[in-house]
Amino acid sequence: HAHILWLRATVHGAIVILPKPGVPYPFPKPYKEKTIVLGEWWKSDVEQLIDEASKVGTAPKASDAHTINGHSGPISNCPSQSAYGLPVRPGKTYMLRIINAALNEELFFKIAGHKL
Repeated sequence: HAHILWLRATVHGAIVILPKPGVPYPFPKPYKEKTIVLGEWWKSDVEQLIDEASKVGTAPKASDAHTINGHSGPISNCPSQSAYGLPVRPGKTYMLRIINAALNEELFFKIAGHKL
């Protein structure tokens, strides 16, 4: 992924470090593991966005959308099949690796009906 200026907003991903083979986690093995990447999306070119903000001395505008694993959330003008969903089985334990890849905003994570 890019490490320069706002090009970081264009490509991101996860590097997951697993235990050595044969070495268990220090907790019971989860039923499934899932990486969740929280991100931002702009309708415009992010380099132009930062250039325009720098010229007038303001902060860059907020993103046009937030994403979960590259999918938009359930908003009124987006088809529901584009929203990210994670099917789970009641009573099973899942390990979530949550990454805030947002560049310009703090993003927070919550699961409806659960205490984290």
